Amino acid sequence: MIPAFRKAILEVEDRNNDKPQEDNVLYQIKCMFGGLMQVEKQYFNPKKFCKAFKDFDGQPIDPLVQKDVDEFFNMFMDRIEGLIKGTPQEKTMNNLF
Repeated sequence: MIPAFRKAILEVEDRNNDKPQEDNVLYQIKCMFGGLMQVEKQYFNPKKFCKAFKDFDGQPIDPLVQKDVDEFFNMFMDRIEGLIKGTPQEKTMNNLF
């Protein structure tokens, strides 16, 4: 399931080309998944993703502050669904989860 999800996300056309890469959540997710696929390391530094991914108040998430995993996961999935809406991969979330 995860490889199919990762592949689908990497294939999504980014409609936020006008947004700087450091603030573009989809771009940072693609970098994270692509980095995990391409390197021999078993980890990826999510610093840029954490800066781009904003909480409900519009603030970058702080990886040093413990949050509720359900709240983060739901927010993450909602954000991805919004980013891929209107693309051929739009149904990916429903099909996989």
